Amino acid sequence: MILHIRIAIACLLVLLTSLRLNAQTITWQRTYGDSNIDYGYSIVQTPDEGFIVVGERNLRTFVMRITKYGDTLWTRTILGNGSTGVVVLSDHNYLITGWLPQDPIAKIDLNGNFHWIHFGESGYLKASRDSGYFITRDLKIKKYNNDGLLEWYFDYSPLLNSVIVRDYETMPDNGILIMGERADTLLSMNKFILRISREGRFISFSQFSSATQFSKVAITNDTMIGIVGYKGDQHFIGKIRYIV
Repeated sequence: MILHIRIAIACLLVLLTSLRLNAQTITWQRTYGDSNIDYGYSIVQTPDEGFIVVGERNLRTFVMRITKYGDTLWTRTILGNGSTGVVVLSDHNYLITGWLPQDPIAKIDLNGNFHWIHFGESGYLKASRDSGYFITRDLKIKKYNNDGLLEWYFDYSPLLNSVIVRDYETMPDNGILIMGERADTLLSMNKFILRISREGRFISFSQFSSATQFSKVAITNDTMIGIVGYKGDQHFIGKIRYIV
């Protein structure tokens, strides 16, 4: 399974086991599956230093668990176009989701047992810092508990026109920071940061100018965020203050 997972596993294994980026060595490499329509999209580490990998197999949602040496322990498939995300929940189980609205979102344990499967709730997945998880699609944000029950839902899209959400992250207080850009504004103010409380309520909105195309955001401390993106043909890494 998963023709493209070889590179992803090799690279992530190095990153998860070593912080010295200038001393990387490949521990092992493997390929899985035998189809040119099999793909791996996301991976997390398990307590035994193995991995849970999710992706697409024969146009279905695919999950597998492998050891730290790459040996397959189990595989699972369910209806769906594929899984693009996997996170670890606070109860030490795993949540998988796809990107298309009709794709499944499912909770699975370390032994491959599905606790529940819901359809029509997929999106961009983030684990909550306390319990449960967030799902976003554009500026529609939903918070669920570990049992998959909806706790709250807010839609900020009517407040902002022509918005492209690039990434979002949970903050130390379990609020949410959303980063993106607006196509309906002058280029001098085309980027934005939206902060939302842990209950989904509006905190602040800030626009600023940047020629950089942002792609990922990470919370570094209680006042700064790290941003990854590109400018022209060059990669970009920077920090900005998000207190506004």
